[in-house]
Amino acid sequence: MDIERRKHLRLKRNFRVIMHVQYYESYAKMVDISVGGVGICNAQRYYDIGQTVYFEIIPEKGAPLFCNARAAFICPHVKDAQTYRLGL
Repeated sequence: MDIERRKHLRLKRNFRVIMHVQYYESYAKMVDISVGGVGICNAQRYYDIGQTVYFEIIPEKGAPLFCNARAAFICPHVKDAQTYRLGL
């Protein structure tokens, strides 16, 4: 039996994300969101735990949402892949 340790309910969402790093932009995908954070997959760059990450959520309708967050966890998205899953 799994024990849920999260404080906030996560909502599954499949929005495009643009990751912003100095002189560099890359596309990723948001997989879930909550009051406490965002889950992102297919990030093309490694981030250190605690590093500030600037990103833009592109909803299907409406204006983009510009965000900054700290990386809480990072792991390879799939085995031997060049992309990462992030918890922000």
